[in-house]
Amino acid sequence: MVLERDRQQARDLGRACPAGGRRFLEIGSYRDVSTCWLLENVLTHPEARITCIDVSFQPVFELNLQQTGCAAKVEALSGPSYKFLRELPLSHYDFIYVDGSHMKRDVIEDAVLAWRVLKRGDLVTFDDYQMTDSAFIAGLYGEKGPEVAIDCFLSCYAGEYRVVHKGYQITLESSRRHEEAGDSGSGIPMGLKKTLWRIGKAVLAASAALVVLVVAGLLVSAPVAATGDGRRWRLEALRRRSR
Repeated sequence: MVLERDRQQARDLGRACPAGGRRFLEIGSYRDVSTCWLLENVLTHPEARITCIDVSFQPVFELNLQQTGCAAKVEALSGPSYKFLRELPLSHYDFIYVDGSHMKRDVIEDAVLAWRVLKRGDLVTFDDYQMTDSAFIAGLYGEKGPEVAIDCFLSCYAGEYRVVHKGYQITLESSRRHEEAGDSGSGIPMGLKKTLWRIGKAVLAASAALVVLVVAGLLVSAPVAATGDGRRWRLEALRRRSR
């Protein structure tokens, strides 16, 4: 059965990823159902490739890949996503599919690190964005599941993306290069950098004002000291005359 979200993803990818040797990245492959779907429906070009990251691939992973006849297109990285995402080349992938850990802190870490390796003008899709109807999910991940973390990412990176689709999944198109956004590979959101820059400017302005006040105080006190010395000098001269 083809889910509506699969149809939507096919439409999004069809607009943004024309035929060619595209590079895809999937965070959270598990049994590789989505991997196989991408291989059969999108990554049909002989030079197309997909990198899959999962902390623990299921035994059926290899079997499912072999059945597609496209196993040679797949690079499987077994381990935590935060480790591999830091090692991947910047601005390298044409599409990234994020469906890893649904813990809020893991979701936002995957989002920030994945954004760095996404090419300008290309897509990232977060699965289970609106997964709110399950008591099981709420018990594991808290109310609204990954949505809270993804919304936080959207707020921090405002101005660097365009929302292509928003529903059970959310798909974003990167609208600028990271070096243009002032990232330089640091992974620090531009919004946060601007805030830190404003704080730094305020601190410098306050320090400059303090220096001005100190110098002004010294200048005001200097004549007083000079006047005091003059009085003492005149008193000493009078004493000498009286002797």
